[in-house]
Amino acid sequence: MSILVVFAGLPGTGKTTLCRLLKKKIDCEFFDSDEYAMKSKHFKMGSKELSEKELNKGRLEFYDKKLNEVRKLMSKNKIVIMDAVFDKEKLRNKFYKMIKEVGGELIIVKVTAPEKIIRERIQKDNSKRRPGFTKESRLRIYEIMKKGWEPIKKDHIVIDSSKDINEQLDELIKIIK
Repeated sequence: MSILVVFAGLPGTGKTTLCRLLKKKIDCEFFDSDEYAMKSKHFKMGSKELSEKELNKGRLEFYDKKLNEVRKLMSKNKIVIMDAVFDKEKLRNKFYKMIKEVGGELIIVKVTAPEKIIRERIQKDNSKRRPGFTKESRLRIYEIMKKGWEPIKKDHIVIDSSKDINEQLDELIKIIK
C-alpha cells in the first residue's frame, strides 16, 4: 500500500521546505507543486492580475493534472510527499477519491505559521520557482486563499513551521512508518 503525505497550507507557510527536509530523512518521492506548475501549461498565468474566479478556475484545472501525476507516482513508490495549498474541500475531495481508488493511505499535514512570519517570507522570497508571480501578486493571492480557506474536515496533523521543525518532522515520521 502506498502513502501520500500532503503538506497543506497557505503560501509562505513552509510546505516546500518541510517536504525537502522530510525527503532527506525518509525514502520517498517528492512531488514539488511549484516545480510542476512551472512546467505545466495548465497553470501558466504569468504576472497577469487574475480575478478570484479566474484564479480558482485555473487551480481546479491544475489540481486535476496534478492529481494524475501523483497517481502515477503512487503506483511506483511506497511513500509520496506533496506540497499543496489544499484550501478547498472540492480540491481535497479529488485526492480523497483517488486515494480510495488506489487503496492507499492519505496523511494530511496542515502547515501553519504566524501571519507576520508568512508575510515576511513572501516578501523575502526571491525564488524564480514561483509560477510567474511577483511578490505583490503572491501577497494578493495569499489574501484570496486565506479568505477562502475551508477547514480540513478529515483527521490531520498540524505543524507550525515557525517552531522546531526537526522535532515535528520526527513525530510525523513515526506516524508514516
